[in-house]
Amino acid sequence: MADENKRWGAAIYYGLCGFVLFLMVVWATSHETIYKIMRPGNEPARGYRTESRQIKQRDETKQLKNTLIRMLLRDARMALIARDYEKARDLAEQILQADARNASAYQVRGVAYWGQKKPEQALENLSKSIQLNPKSSTVYMQRAAVYIGTQKYEQAILDLSKTIELRPSMIEAYIGRGNCYRWLGNLDKALQNYRLAIKRSPDYAQAYYEIGNVYTAKKEYNQAIQEFSKAIELQPNKATDIFMPHMQRGLAFLKINRLDRAVEDLSKAIELQPTNGLALYYRGTIYKQQGQGKLAKQDFHKAGSLGVSAAYQQDD
Repeated sequence: MADENKRWGAAIYYGLCGFVLFLMVVWATSHETIYKIMRPGNEPARGYRTESRQIKQRDETKQLKNTLIRMLLRDARMALIARDYEKARDLAEQILQADARNASAYQVRGVAYWGQKKPEQALENLSKSIQLNPKSSTVYMQRAAVYIGTQKYEQAILDLSKTIELRPSMIEAYIGRGNCYRWLGNLDKALQNYRLAIKRSPDYAQAYYEIGNVYTAKKEYNQAIQEFSKAIELQPNKATDIFMPHMQRGLAFLKINRLDRAVEDLSKAIELQPTNGLALYYRGTIYKQQGQGKLAKQDFHKAGSLGVSAAYQQDD
């Protein structure tokens, strides 16, 4: 029995020794591996450190690149404001060399082309910008302006509708869409859009002016006069903005034969914009009706010198 116990004790002892030896081998092996990796001059360690440096360098390079692109975009937009379209294009092209998918650069280049009266290139670049960033209401608005400038009113309406969908508060989009409908002869749709603009901004003078134009087209001159008057009332100190309401209200007064009021408005329009030949021409026709030949002749002569050819026929 004692011998049997000794044998079991020896077996357990040697088993434990073997297990401890196994653990020591595992520990030594793992530490040797770590030591080899971390040891200076070891190739794997150098590779890991190099990769880490490369990742850091790539991040720093990307950050620097993005900073430079932002600076170039800022300068390009400043060039657009200054109407230096060639410079704006050059800067946009520099950005696109670094980032061929930069939507803002295509936008800048498109606006610059439009400023240079190159509508096809403008549309191409603005469309590319929209393709890369379809959520930009501003670019849709800018492309609509190009379509309007080239009398593609149906396409402009689509872009203006998209602008409103993305940014319902953009009042200018309602006005632009209303104008397109008016130029296409759809006066009711035009009126609807101008009313939508007023609903969002009750003091938006241009909307009242455009409504006045709709009523003029409908030959509802008294209603037109009311709308032009509202436009004038809302911006009494903005000479550039009230020139046309005075001009159009004067013509509406002329249509209903209120000649004194027509002369008053046309004279105000001429005061605000002395080089407008049409205002001079229409005032001359009223003076002629009133038998004020000398004043009529003066207005016709000035209107003719400003490019209104019909004035020379009246001046004879």
